[in-house]
Amino acid sequence: MYYLDDGALDLFPWLRPLPTTSSPYHPHHSRPLSLVPRPLLYLDPCSGTRVFDGSLRALGLATGFTLRQLDNASTGLYCAALGAMVNSREEKQPSGGLGCIAGPKRNRKMQAEDVKYSASGTKDVTVILFGWAGCKDRYLAKYSAIYEQAGYTTIRYTMPIVQVRGYFSYKLFAKQFYEHVFADGTRKPAQIVWHVFSMNGCSMWTGLWGLLLKLKRDDIVEASKGVIFDSAPAFVRPDQSARAISMSSLPAPDFNAAIRESYRAALLLYFTSHHAMVWLRSHVESRVWEKSFSYCHLQEMEIPKNLLFIYSEADEICSAESIEKIIEQQAAKDGTEIHSLKLPESPHCAHLRTHPETYTGACLRFTAEQDEGEDSLPPAITHPAYKLATAGKSDDLEPLDTPAPVPAPLENLVADLALQPPQQPMAVAAV
Repeated sequence: MYYLDDGALDLFPWLRPLPTTSSPYHPHHSRPLSLVPRPLLYLDPCSGTRVFDGSLRALGLATGFTLRQLDNASTGLYCAALGAMVNSREEKQPSGGLGCIAGPKRNRKMQAEDVKYSASGTKDVTVILFGWAGCKDRYLAKYSAIYEQAGYTTIRYTMPIVQVRGYFSYKLFAKQFYEHVFADGTRKPAQIVWHVFSMNGCSMWTGLWGLLLKLKRDDIVEASKGVIFDSAPAFVRPDQSARAISMSSLPAPDFNAAIRESYRAALLLYFTSHHAMVWLRSHVESRVWEKSFSYCHLQEMEIPKNLLFIYSEADEICSAESIEKIIEQQAAKDGTEIHSLKLPESPHCAHLRTHPETYTGACLRFTAEQDEGEDSLPPAITHPAYKLATAGKSDDLEPLDTPAPVPAPLENLVADLALQPPQQPMAVAAV
């Protein structure tokens, strides 16, 4: 009996069966396929890989080089094909960009004005927010306003999805963000809480955090007291990536359904090809998943011990199952304090709209707990969907009928947000 592992089923979800007996070859049970030979290596993202050793090392290096060139060639063909679409619609898209392809007129460098700073707050914590794919600054400003009205200083930035061609794009922009904000040494927040949205914000933060560790910026690392992961982190399947980017790049009012579906099909073909190529390379190279996907890179890094995960079962882009794998991994580490808020029926990156009081209360409570100079904390979170795991031991809070109250200065802001008409689902970067 031979098996197709769960990683492969993530790429081809229509093959996913009901659970069966456990595979003797792999810890994850999967569908038996009599016609598929037993794989030597499994397509299991972020897992360990085998590398050719000894006399086969040269063969492994040559094979890896060939696969990298094929992957680069497929990316080049993809960019060329969609670039032609961009140029053909240049009048309708004056920005010169479409999807994850940058048009010829777009500046590929981060500008100083792209990073937004609030006035200095009355408290010692600085909250740095990284927006979701397709997020406009006026949307992200509503989230930073929650912190600003509570007395915190904020810095916000959104990585433009039109500049993303892979995880390496986030690393490039993370370096530029570091140069704009931290490199000159004039900004040294005493305490930092990061709030990252979806995989676009999470990938930006992961790239920046890796850079801080590489540069040994212990002052910033030690000042980072906690991270709020909003609808992230998750390993996004090719079909989810294609859907997310097509929605954010081709909004319904401006593009008809045929254009959107054609674009999504092209994205699906490219992302499936890229995932398959990464898997093949993992047979002969080490750390291929970690270099190619921020979700995998995050798992191998040492990150702050205090984390808040806000996610939903109704999220069609970043699955709750994938997020919970990260929660379990981090909760098993010594000294960690993992807060999680699993909201029901809340679309991707829309938790503030669907559960404004609970969402706002959770963010402010978590941020206040990281502030060493805070004397009085906001009310504790009593929502039944909220859980706390400390040093690997899960303690469910006692559910109450009433949600945590919102601080008085934020009542009007939350009411305004709740009354606004719903927006389209937010998108996520495919890394």
